[in-house]
Amino acid sequence: MSWNRDFLALVKNVSSLSHGEIVVQHDKMEDDINTIYILLKPKDGPFKHGHFEFEISDYSSYPDGCPNVESQTKIYHPNIEDGAVCFSMFDDWSSSYDLTDLAMGLLFLLKNPEISDPLNSEFEGWETEDTFRENVRKSLKGQYGEYPKNWHCLEGEDIDSGDESSDNEHNDTADKDPPSPDPPQPDKTPVTIETTIADPIPTPESIQQPYSKLTINTTFAIGAALIFTIVIYKMVK
Repeated sequence: MSWNRDFLALVKNVSSLSHGEIVVQHDKMEDDINTIYILLKPKDGPFKHGHFEFEISDYSSYPDGCPNVESQTKIYHPNIEDGAVCFSMFDDWSSSYDLTDLAMGLLFLLKNPEISDPLNSEFEGWETEDTFRENVRKSLKGQYGEYPKNWHCLEGEDIDSGDESSDNEHNDTADKDPPSPDPPQPDKTPVTIETTIADPIPTPESIQQPYSKLTINTTFAIGAALIFTIVIYKMVK
């Protein structure tokens, strides 16, 4: 039976295909797979941080006809009211679709609501995209109308509690010019100046005197050596 086969495929594949945003609730189903419960946990989009349960049943005409789908969670959504879900996929159902396609389609509807074509009577076409997102956030926190709190946010992930201010602070810091370095300070260490007295410039007299003494001494030595040589020569002869 295609329902049983597609249910097993849903259990096996939908968590990885949705990156953990769709969970099959086995504990509510027990041994009866004729009624399937799935939990949608969007990680982005206007319904981020919310958990939404859907019931899929009435498989009598499946896969040629679309199963019955009901929302089990009260949700501020233009295409969901009192459990009824309005989705173009249901009207354009094809026998090539399976339960995994249906679950992924519901996740798409949460992330991409049709504000311009609402089912919910609270939406009369007056809401802008920004107003809608703000009201969704308030409804998830239990701060809008009669919607119960459905806020599953880890600490530090609340976009109202500082993410925007942190970004602004970061941008302000980035826009500021970096501080200019302090100008160099003059070296106040005392400088000792050493002076050296140059040797006196030699005069012609001072240059001539050593050369005169050298000439006399040299002449005397040569004469003495010559006399000594002559004396030795005569003695030998």
